[in-house]
Amino acid sequence: MDKAAIDYHMRLTTFYPQFRAIGVNYNQVLKTITTSFPEKKALAMLAKLEKIAIELVASNRQIMNLIEDLEVKIYGSNQTKSVLIGKKKLE
Repeated sequence: MDKAAIDYHMRLTTFYPQFRAIGVNYNQVLKTITTSFPEKKALAMLAKLEKIAIELVASNRQIMNLIEDLEVKIYGSNQTKSVLIGKKKLE
């Protein structure tokens, strides 16, 4: 097996928990914005937050695709799906 590919795979898979943590922080920021600012200012801030969140989701999808492709190449099958059964993918 290619050690570099396995190391790359391990580094890619560490992104998933980080995205979940960002999702938790996102929810906390969302709540804080909606409760702490007037409606117009909150809407402006939420629009910026939404744009960034969309970019983050696109990045997450790219990372998940890279992981899946690499797993097929290394292991001959997709290991991520079996690891993520019962867990919701960040989309």
